[in-house]
Amino acid sequence: MAKRWADILAQKWKNSSLNGEKPRVCVSIAPKNATQFEELLKEANLSQAHLIELRVDGLVGDAQSFVQAFLRNIPSKPLVLTYNLEKPVTLGGTKDGLHVFFELARYASYLDAPDEITQKVKHSAKRIASLHFSRSINFEEGIKAIDDLAKNHDVVKLVFLAEKLEDNYTALKLASSTEIPRIIFCMGELGFLSRFLAPFCGCVWTYASLKRGTRTAAGQVDVDTLIKMYQTLLR
Repeated sequence: MAKRWADILAQKWKNSSLNGEKPRVCVSIAPKNATQFEELLKEANLSQAHLIELRVDGLVGDAQSFVQAFLRNIPSKPLVLTYNLEKPVTLGGTKDGLHVFFELARYASYLDAPDEITQKVKHSAKRIASLHFSRSINFEEGIKAIDDLAKNHDVVKLVFLAEKLEDNYTALKLASSTEIPRIIFCMGELGFLSRFLAPFCGCVWTYASLKRGTRTAAGQVDVDTLIKMYQTLLR
């Protein structure tokens, strides 16, 4: 079974190269204050990434300062605007500060936030349905999760912890088993293989950090290193 899957993956890899398809990389930034916000946004826009994920769930400060910083540096790359309810924004001493998210939503190509938030956005951005497991899952669990997430969403994002190397195989198999626009990989230090190979299994993009030491999730590598690896393999 493992050898058969390796052969299938090798063929997918070959086909993606022959067809001129390039793996898409989304650089993820998670600023904490207004100064970081502006600096990271500038750097991300100048990077080799194809998209920018701007996480606003860790911002601390005045909402308007973040909005103004963004307007001074509106990125030319497609924007993935992310808000995680498990890490609520803190703005002006409040814990329900979604002002930044709603203000910037009009500039986003994709919104990655719970339905109760994205349903309030009137702008035409694509919706990402995200589900994270802090453990490994089996193939059957993954298929069920994908089916549930796909309802009324444009992109499905399924991420689970790689507790063993074989979990990468499960993620890649799940990614190859659906035609739904998807982002499926393993998180954690053992999950890099599925992060790296996800685009070759039909995922719309994979994530990278802006530079070393700034990753927003365990297992990310910096965007320059990741793209160099792809360029080397697809020569």
